[in-house]
Amino acid sequence: MSLKKIIVLSCILILSIISFVNKVIAVDNQKDNKLEEGIYVIKSALDGKYVFNIEGASNKNGGNLELRSNANSYTQRFSVKSTGNDTYTISAIFDDKYLDVEGSKKQNGTNVAQWEYHGGNNQQWTIKAGGNGYYNIISKCNGLYLDIPQSNAKNGANVHVWQKNNSKNQLFKFEKVEQKETGKRTIENGTYIIKTALNENYVFDIEASRKTNGGNLELWNNNKTANQRFIVKYINDGVYSISPEHSKKYLDVEASSMKIGTNVAQWQENGKPNQQWIIKEAGNGYYNIISNCNGLYIDIPQSNAKAGANVQLWEKNNAKNQMFKFEKITVEEGTSKTIENGTYYIKSASNNKVLDVNRKFNERRRKCWFLDKWTNIKPKI
Repeated sequence: MSLKKIIVLSCILILSIISFVNKVIAVDNQKDNKLEEGIYVIKSALDGKYVFNIEGASNKNGGNLELRSNANSYTQRFSVKSTGNDTYTISAIFDDKYLDVEGSKKQNGTNVAQWEYHGGNNQQWTIKAGGNGYYNIISKCNGLYLDIPQSNAKNGANVHVWQKNNSKNQLFKFEKVEQKETGKRTIENGTYIIKTALNENYVFDIEASRKTNGGNLELWNNNKTANQRFIVKYINDGVYSISPEHSKKYLDVEASSMKIGTNVAQWQENGKPNQQWIIKEAGNGYYNIISNCNGLYIDIPQSNAKAGANVQLWEKNNAKNQMFKFEKITVEEGTSKTIENGTYYIKSASNNKVLDVNRKFNERRRKCWFLDKWTNIKPKI
């Protein structure tokens, strides 16, 4: 074999090796660029100030996906979760609905909106590295790419699917959002009445003094009953538990949901973040109460303080309907325990006679006061 042929073959071999190595590096880089699960703001490569948004904060099926200026709003935060096989679901965290290709259609220009979860391929997406920290988002049901029409990034720009075009209007940046706020110890352990800054005559109250799981948290006129007294205890790492005194249960975020508008009720202790609260100074003696499971604030809907007003969770708004005063209850004279539990005759100090229920009212029973409740005893015949 001539020297010339040997040189040519050697060059071909070297080029093949380089090509193979580059492919391996590309695969490794793509693995390194694999998106982690988490909560994200999704920005357009056309202009980073425009992000994915659910139009009008709609929580209904069919709420449209659009671009909107980044307002750091819950309607602009999306949960990305792996389904395996390199596909993901993308859901709006404020209402837990999923990005969905309309009718699983395969045509260019098919619209994308939110829909309740059903597990179809039109709710599954391949998120593929596109270089420089950007990604393509590709529908599993039709292989089409999320796309900004005419590359026109603006408020209200629609988001649809289109065939691959290698352009910026199909590239998006996933900016991870840290949901949790950090807390610190702000108030002492103790028993408190919790008043709304909207009107301090209204306080936290467990509806109808219920003691069961699910007893709802509401506002009510301050009548100083046990279902309006809450035991506040510092746990650690800047979080507290808040327990209704009458039931010994704990204020609880329903199902650890991240939706705005999620309800708050009482539940038996579980030691999880949905029963942990950051109590954060808000000024002038008021505090915000923030869930440790989702970063949402305890909130009075529409700032309408009245008897029976529900208490919910909402994104931070810096308004009075998310501010509360903790008024500590101290043991006053006459409220401490003075006698042992038991059954007693109660005698008058003036004539040594005892309390008695008229026999015409109840011929077979007498009732005596047993601390906080009545108990029946057999009458003397």
